[in-house]
Amino acid sequence: MSAGPLGATAPLRVGLIGTGRIGRMHAELLATAVRGAVLAAGSDVDAGPADELGHAYNVPAVQPDRLIGDPAIDAVAICSPTSTHVRYIIEAAEAGKSIFCEKPVSLDLAEVDSALAVVSRVGARLMVGFNRRFDPSHAAVRAAVVNGSVGAPHLVRITSRD
Repeated sequence: MSAGPLGATAPLRVGLIGTGRIGRMHAELLATAVRGAVLAAGSDVDAGPADELGHAYNVPAVQPDRLIGDPAIDAVAICSPTSTHVRYIIEAAEAGKSIFCEKPVSLDLAEVDSALAVVSRVGARLMVGFNRRFDPSHAAVRAAVVNGSVGAPHLVRITSRD
């Protein structure tokens, strides 16, 4: 957020890339529920869903490169297919944006490392969206493993459906 008149803070203007299921979920949250942030633009390589999202939330629908290059956008939420994450992370970092990226960053560790190198070099902020790290049930499982109350784990299978 940027400082405004008399110390007030302007909302963080977030541009969203990817208007599929998870992108629409994040768009709704940004537009209605995240204090201090606003959905500022929507983007998708497919103009149709981007336009629908734009109309639904009264924000411009633009191509990803325009969204990333827009100086009025403070942060980028990358909700596009996994194969695009690294490219958008690198472009957003180099454009000086804060970045939220859905998981996984990539299916290739070398690609993840290349994105992290750029993020580190330019000093960008990057958060990978893995909400289960804050889930009380997952924390309880971790605590049970750490304190030994479940013995030595051999296999852990966790299923989640949003």
